[in-house]
Amino acid sequence: MSPERPPGFYQWWRTLPKRAVIAAEPTLPFSSTILEGISRRCAVSLRYRTDSRTTESLLLIYPRQLYRRGRHAYVEGTTYPSGKFQTLRLDRVTDAHLAPGAAHMRIPASNTPGGHAYTPGWKVPTRRRSTAKG
Repeated sequence: MSPERPPGFYQWWRTLPKRAVIAAEPTLPFSSTILEGISRRCAVSLRYRTDSRTTESLLLIYPRQLYRRGRHAYVEGTTYPSGKFQTLRLDRVTDAHLAPGAAHMRIPASNTPGGHAYTPGWKVPTRRRSTAKG
């Protein structure tokens, strides 16, 4: 059970600056795998335990950012199949592997900018306007 947070705690937490994690920080567990997933634009399979430490789940995430905030490191990205953008604490990850074969999976349109279904890691297709007059 997590301890009660004082009022305004989450407001304070969000004001802390994000500091990007770089490849030269090998002290973080699985940071090299997640950074490789970000650079290759491929999915990462994570085994993640909850706050209570009793439940462990397997997640497929398309990581977008790895950073430190306060004393913890976090990974942000879109999870599959829900398509939700989530922030996960890195110290709760117990295993991480690249999942490049998951590139064919698509995020539902309702969870993307502009409502377009797209494959994570790729640009959302846009229409080009013709400038030719005719």
